[in-house]
Amino acid sequence: DGMTALHWAATHGDAALAEILLYGGANVKATSRLGRHTPLHVASQHAAAPVVAALLARGAEANATTSTGATALMFAAQTGHVPT
Repeated sequence: DGMTALHWAATHGDAALAEILLYGGANVKATSRLGRHTPLHVASQHAAAPVVAALLARGAEANATTSTGATALMFAAQTGHVPT
C-alpha cells in the first residue's frame, strides 16, 4: 500500500529508527497509496509523540490531509493523546 520504512517506524513508535531514517534522508512527506497517509498521520494515529516531534522537526506538514480530509491532529484527538 505504499508504506515506507518511515511509516513503519511511526506505526511502531520507534523514534530511534525514525531519527536514523530521517538522518539518512527519508521523505517526511511520503504518502501511502491507500488513503494518502503520511508518516505524521501514522505516528499521530498510534500516539507516538516522540516520532511526531521528530517528523515535525524535519519538516513534516502538520496540515497535510489524507484522502478523506483527515489531519494528524484529528488522528491524535481520536487516540486521546494530543501532544502539547
